[in-house]
Amino acid sequence: MAITTLNIIRTSIFTLLKNFQFFSSSPSLVAVPFALAALLAPSLAPSSRLFSLIHAHVTSLTLSAGVSRYSSQLSVALDYKLTQIILSSLLVSPFALSFLVVSKSIVIRALQFSRPSRKNSPISWIVELKPLLITHLCNSLLVVSIHAVFFYFSVASFEFFRILGFSSIGARVFLGLGLAVAYVVVIANLHVVCGISLVISATERRGGFGGIVEAFVLTRQWMATALSLSVATNTALVAIEALFEYRVVRGYQHGTGPDPWMNLEAILVAYLYAVLVVLDTVVGYVFLKRCKEEYNNRHDDLCSCSCSCSFSYSFLIEIYEGNEKCLELKGLELML
Repeated sequence: MAITTLNIIRTSIFTLLKNFQFFSSSPSLVAVPFALAALLAPSLAPSSRLFSLIHAHVTSLTLSAGVSRYSSQLSVALDYKLTQIILSSLLVSPFALSFLVVSKSIVIRALQFSRPSRKNSPISWIVELKPLLITHLCNSLLVVSIHAVFFYFSVASFEFFRILGFSSIGARVFLGLGLAVAYVVVIANLHVVCGISLVISATERRGGFGGIVEAFVLTRQWMATALSLSVATNTALVAIEALFEYRVVRGYQHGTGPDPWMNLEAILVAYLYAVLVVLDTVVGYVFLKRCKEEYNNRHDDLCSCSCSCSFSYSFLIEIYEGNEKCLELKGLELML
């Protein structure tokens, strides 16, 4: 069966709805604290005491890199956004290493059975969290490394253009757009590989960078499909974040005080976010399963094709002495 985006999304939604009673209870409820942290972190980060400290370090870094020479407004916006992303990631990381990892472990372990049920206690899944936790830490190190490398590559590109004499506004805008497109492509591919590596670690019970390499090898032939799946799930998550920002954060900012109904609405929106996280895990599992099936089918076809390429030929050797035949050899040889 061909690996298509529509087919995988349809299969994933069918799997989620078929076992909705299970997926909407244990894994979704476990992921609610992570969802609340992920939704609240961007709005709480600027008011944190660490924000000014991290912002000062980021500003000094961009000044030393020479970003302010090209655009002061761009430098200020970049400093603020980088500080917000770094602090938000730090605030969410404890919840991601605990609640998110447990939720993904429950979902992936349940998908390995034909009929997930409540008889499978979450305690049995928590015992096997070590590979998933190690892979998540490796993914975090990889993400930080890629961001750092891309940042210095961007600065080096601007400096290289300046040395060549392309210092006009049009050249800088062109280079900035090219770097933005490259950043989006790299981060999207990185997000796909990291997500699939978590599924591999949970299914094969081994963590570390080996799962990341295996995820890259398995998905490189179907990276376009993986990117379209990532865009679909991330678009849904961004829509939930926008709903939370509009309904809850704006209500707290413009309201007179905490409202019980607003708190309940925040929990409901976080629960929807958690259900989408569960669906994203199901999509990753189904995609990995299809990739393995397609990879094995191609390998089997290649082996059968190489084995079927054998041929045979017969031979006849006659030796004469004078006019009389003294020896005759007949045979059949196989050539592989």
